[in-house]
Amino acid sequence: MDEWGVDVCVSGSQKGLMLPAGMGRDVRQQKALEAANHGDVAALLFRLRRYGDRQRLGYFPYTPSLPMMYGLRESLAMIAEEGLENIFHRHAYWLRCARRRIRGLEADAMCQCA
Repeated sequence: MDEWGVDVCVSGSQKGLMLPAGMGRDVRQQKALEAANHGDVAALLFRLRRYGDRQRLGYFPYTPSLPMMYGLRESLAMIAEEGLENIFHRHAYWLRCARRRIRGLEADAMCQCA
């Protein structure tokens, strides 16, 4: 985030976490947290402050979806078990297979895509 100059990054549970849509995650730089206390942006970022205050205590300011939380725990365990490098490799492999098939080329012996 520092390298790209990003102050707030938001993602959804369906983006790489193997969960249905409905759970958002965000990461905030200190600069964004400080901006939440000043000016017009304060109303917009008010909920972010409430989340941050409660998260430091290990809670949510609102009722979380418990099935999503249990699903997230399992997804993270699966990701840890396979390892990020293996996941990236697997996705790159299947991307190459899909591109070959789209181009009408024969898949190599390693690529079992039909």
